[in-house]
Amino acid sequence: MISVLISVQVVTSCIDICVDFCAGRDLIGVQNLMKKHQALQAELAGHEPRINNVSQQGGEMIKDGHFAADEISDKINELDDRWRTLKV
Repeated sequence: MISVLISVQVVTSCIDICVDFCAGRDLIGVQNLMKKHQALQAELAGHEPRINNVSQQGGEMIKDGHFAADEISDKINELDDRWRTLKV
C-alpha cells in the first residue's frame, strides 16, 4: 500500500512540474524548456517499470482477496489515471 502512495506522489509531482512549464519567449528560453522536457522524459522512463510493478502487485492483492482490496483498487485506479494523464 505504501508503494502505491509513494508512486501516486511521484506521478503527482511530475504532473506539477509539467504544469509549471511556461512558454519560452526567446531561443534561450525554448532551449531551456527542451532540456527540462528531456529530463522529465528520462525521469518518466525511469519510473515506468516501478509504476507498472506497483499496479500489477496491487491487482494481485485484490485478486487474492486482501482485506483492504477496495482501498487498494481505488489507489491503483488513481495511480493509473494520473500516470495516463502525465504521459499524454
